[in-house]
Amino acid sequence: MLLHLIGLEVVAKHAYNLRNIYYYISPYSYISEKRIRCAVDTFGADHVVFGSDTPFDKDSLRKVTERVRNMDLSDSQKEQILGTNIAMLLKL
Repeated sequence: MLLHLIGLEVVAKHAYNLRNIYYYISPYSYISEKRIRCAVDTFGADHVVFGSDTPFDKDSLRKVTERVRNMDLSDSQKEQILGTNIAMLLKL
């Protein structure tokens, strides 16, 4: 899992066919809609995971959630990013 989308551009350029990479989107101030879109377009919404471990941004959880909900993605893709992907990875 690549935390906070660190390395996204490099991996997207050189390892676009790897199916065992997941992108963790947290914190709000660092994870832009553009970066989320890049991850979704390159690896699929099923490889983007919502994160909650960054207490540094005020209201980060709410803002990241709103960012994803307001993106031009299908409802299914939004559900994957905001919960079903991590549930699948953790076998919940």
